[in-house]
Amino acid sequence: MALPEEQGWYWTVEREGRAEIREWGSRFLGYALSTDDPDSLKDRVHQLRLEHPQATHVCSASRIGVLRPESRSSDDGEPAHTAGDPILQAIRSSDCYNVWIGVVRYYGGTKLGRPGLIQAYRETAALALTDAGRKRVDLVQHFCLSLPYDDEHSVYRLAQRKGLKVQSKETNRGHALILHVPLLQSDAIRAELAPMLSKANWELTIAVP
Repeated sequence: MALPEEQGWYWTVEREGRAEIREWGSRFLGYALSTDDPDSLKDRVHQLRLEHPQATHVCSASRIGVLRPESRSSDDGEPAHTAGDPILQAIRSSDCYNVWIGVVRYYGGTKLGRPGLIQAYRETAALALTDAGRKRVDLVQHFCLSLPYDDEHSVYRLAQRKGLKVQSKETNRGHALILHVPLLQSDAIRAELAPMLSKANWELTIAVP
């Protein structure tokens, strides 16, 4: 599988996916969704606990970020590496980014053992991902150009010539234009901007996806 930075795009889930399996009386409910906000993960786990107050465990894993992805997982009381890691493995196998999966378990009275737990959590996560579907998202960098109003025409001409979306906004440093640049065109656009950036009153910052 090619890396997102090599192909200029990545996969994520298209919609919220759900799945349910039963193993030896235990019930596993999976929930998969797209998110790029790591600060929201605790709230998502908390919401599942509210929806399933009688559940034995609420395990989860996430892979957030694209060029520098960060992975997290939680076994929530299950034996170490038998729940969160298998869920995360399912996410990586799907080649998706900016994804969170929660799996709720209702204990059925029969212990599944480590292999059984690993298989159940991984299967539930994989089925939730299948239900969610995948969508392609193009990687775009935001070039924020702080510049005088009189110089805006140069940027608008470049945007029109290259087919780039451009936005105007006010920042704490004054006026700025935001260029939406496909990742694979980033170096070429930066080279075209170089002569303009030599002006003392121009400044460029780039937001990484």
